[in-house]
Amino acid sequence: SAATKSPPPSRLPATVPMAQMRFLHYKYVGGGLPPHVDLSRTDLEGRRSTHTFILYLANCDVGGETVLLSRMADTEGAVLAEVKPRRGRLLCFPHICPHLARPTLEVPKILLRGELFQPTTAATTTTATTA
Repeated sequence: SAATKSPPPSRLPATVPMAQMRFLHYKYVGGGLPPHVDLSRTDLEGRRSTHTFILYLANCDVGGETVLLSRMADTEGAVLAEVKPRRGRLLCFPHICPHLARPTLEVPKILLRGELFQPTTAATTTTATTA
């Protein structure tokens, strides 16, 4: 007999990384980014990204935080979360979530940034047969 089995649901709606990723290297004190949202990317198969991931590759004990915002404003009332760069820490968030990078006070700040997209329905279903 054949049984169709779905994997347990992911905590993220997008779980497949796109092949293109980039390293960001803040090597000077003061490097940062103002409030912004990330744009979607489309791969060669026409799949559009929906989420950003940041993998921190170096620690910054002071400064360099990624700040998730409720609106496009660098004000205390807009801050949802502040994430300190810690080597090995992985941060994922929707492209539409406003965010900023606080100025670096300790360098280097190094990270790998990439996009995620949702797997197709066919990719999330597996078929098992029993003898």
